[in-house]
Amino acid sequence: AYRQPWVEKMAGALQDYFLLEKSTVKAAIKSSRTRNEAEHAIQVARSACLQHLPAIFLKYYTQVADAAAQRVQEKFQPYSKKTLRCTIFRKDAISSVTNYASKGIQRIADGTQSAVTTTVDDADMGDDDTDMSTLEDNIDSLYDSFVETWAVAVAGDQVLVADNMGATLGAQQVEDVPVQKVWCSVIDEKTRQTHIDADGDTVGLDEIF
Repeated sequence: AYRQPWVEKMAGALQDYFLLEKSTVKAAIKSSRTRNEAEHAIQVARSACLQHLPAIFLKYYTQVADAAAQRVQEKFQPYSKKTLRCTIFRKDAISSVTNYASKGIQRIADGTQSAVTTTVDDADMGDDDTDMSTLEDNIDSLYDSFVETWAVAVAGDQVLVADNMGATLGAQQVEDVPVQKVWCSVIDEKTRQTHIDADGDTVGLDEIF
């Protein structure tokens, strides 16, 4: 439950991003006269928009991860003889945060690229490939689906990754208290069997499940 506000905030930021990319891509299409021109213009437009993603991801990754590290500090402080200061804002920790954020950015870049390419290829643009109206409508529908569903799904996944990473990085800074990690699965009809089997497994902090 404590992650939900972060999911909603990041989803809102991603929705704004997809709306920005949608308007920029549509402007690129309007400036084009053929399918080939549209393909090139869309690539240029998307490249410009993608520059906005790192700021979004870094903002939420750092905030979510550091909040998780601080929860670890609060949990283990009563058992530690030292004054704990668990944070991701250390050189070794922040590099892990930026690395995982980069993977999330690449996921969006690759996913949108694949979907946009398919949309352009499948558009019926007339015998001479110059009718842009269908392509514009299809791009509208595509980005509407990004805004309505994908932004929320990506935000949920990425907040979970950042939260787990922050908790792990925070726990690594607790030096005088034994720390273990437990695999916890949400078990329903969508849960893969390997995750069902792993539910409840306990290993050392630096060990692999």
